[in-house]
Amino acid sequence: MVASRVLSALLGIGAYFDDRAPTWARIGVTVAMVLTALAVWLLMPALRNRRVSQAAG
Repeated sequence: MVASRVLSALLGIGAYFDDRAPTWARIGVTVAMVLTALAVWLLMPALRNRRVSQAAG
């Protein structure tokens, strides 16, 4: 799931380089990227703990 969200955020970067992209699209992409970065940051400790517990068990 994390990889799909990161890929989705990266695919939105094109809105910044297209002069025809409306302002609302750029704002939406920015909000989605910030939320994705926040979600990944919040999930990383849980993913690391799961890997450590699987390796130990």
